[in-house]
Amino acid sequence: MENPKKAFILVTALLALIVAVPLTIFSVRHIQQETTRSIQQSKSDTAYHLAESGQDRASYFINKSSSNWNALLAGTTFYGYDGNVTYDDVEGGLYKISIQAVSGGLTVLTKGKDSIKNQVRLILSSYTATMTSTATLGSGGLVIGGTLWEDPSDSYTHWTEVRSFGAIDSGSSCTNRRFWPFKRSASTIEFFIPDVADWCDVGPSPNYDPTEGYSAMDATVQPPPAIDFDYYKALAKTMSLSTTSWSCSVSVQSSSYSGTGYFDLNPGGSRLKFNNSLINQSTSVIYVEQAEIEITGTSFLRLKALINKTKNMKINSTGALAPNPYIIPVPADAWKQYAACIVYLSTQTSLYPSNSKFPDTAYLNEYPGDGGYHTSLNTYSIPGKFETAIAMSAYRPAFHGFLYTYNLTSGVGSSNGIFVGVIYVQNNKQFGNQMVIYYDPTVSPQLIGSSSSSSSTPPIRSSWNEVTGTW
Repeated sequence: MENPKKAFILVTALLALIVAVPLTIFSVRHIQQETTRSIQQSKSDTAYHLAESGQDRASYFINKSSSNWNALLAGTTFYGYDGNVTYDDVEGGLYKISIQAVSGGLTVLTKGKDSIKNQVRLILSSYTATMTSTATLGSGGLVIGGTLWEDPSDSYTHWTEVRSFGAIDSGSSCTNRRFWPFKRSASTIEFFIPDVADWCDVGPSPNYDPTEGYSAMDATVQPPPAIDFDYYKALAKTMSLSTTSWSCSVSVQSSSYSGTGYFDLNPGGSRLKFNNSLINQSTSVIYVEQAEIEITGTSFLRLKALINKTKNMKINSTGALAPNPYIIPVPADAWKQYAACIVYLSTQTSLYPSNSKFPDTAYLNEYPGDGGYHTSLNTYSIPGKFETAIAMSAYRPAFHGFLYTYNLTSGVGSSNGIFVGVIYVQNNKQFGNQMVIYYDPTVSPQLIGSSSSSSSTPPIRSSWNEVTGTW
């Protein structure tokens, strides 16, 4: 008879072997799968790192100079950054870069492909500009580079100082002067003084009277700031503008810019007219190189900027296409322009005579946006009491934004229009009939100095995501 202990050991060994063999097979297979997965992941990581290399290269190119950024915004394509060039300067595979202009910035799509299994991974990022105001217009919402001719019986500026780098002249047809808003001039200020019944050139001395709202020969009025025209031009080229929203007797736009906000041609004697046009694009720019501009009919233009580089401009629109009422922000310190003289009595709709001086009181509605003694409301609705008081036929804004124009003169100057924002006239300005300006302080930061090395500080990458796609 066999030893039972030996039989037990043999059975136990056989059972252990039966259990161990499948476990061994499973372990081997698991190790093989993990190895394969690790290799595949390594190859996938290689493709991702190649796509990252493309993003780094694109970022360097975008930030290399402001001219690159502006050109890309304008839709210009560059060799090596249009998706048609394959880079092989990084070990492990290839990558490609495609930069596209979109509203408000750029997108960068990069593709990485490993050189062994041809696996592909894609990264999509976006860039926007963080704008800085490297040039300011001081505290003035109406800034004149040359001479300002104004007629207080027909032109009105609210909530901001008027700053002129040349003279301010009320004109020989004016029999009274208005004590609001405050006026600053680097040169002389001429107006009719009621208490002496004579015309007076203010400056060089005496040249300052806060109770009558003027400062002549003012050293704080510095030379006009430079405007970054390249920045505005680049944005205009990316704007989508229907060709039915404007008209001109001759072509003022090359076919390559058709459907954009950039007008580059100089046909001579042409006027770009926006008649009964509704353009509500607060982040867009219309840039006109060498043609006059007229906003007429019922038009309303809400833009980031309207640049009229070398010619004249006229606003003669009722603004009927603007929202009704049109609600605009009132600067917190708007009351300072009426501290010495208010616009009208709170119980009346008629304006005070221009030469009357009644300071701001606790009563409401002594000027547009009045919130009481030395207090301004947060908003003002157009049409309001002021538009009723002057019986203005243009009862809503024709334009809202930043306006740059070289000249505003008689014949092609402004007449019968409401403007909201900031206006900068490079040369001379003559007010026409019933031109009203409401200063919008939120528009001021849109002014960019051309002395800046870049139109952003710098462009920032606002998003980064892996996306699916093919090589």
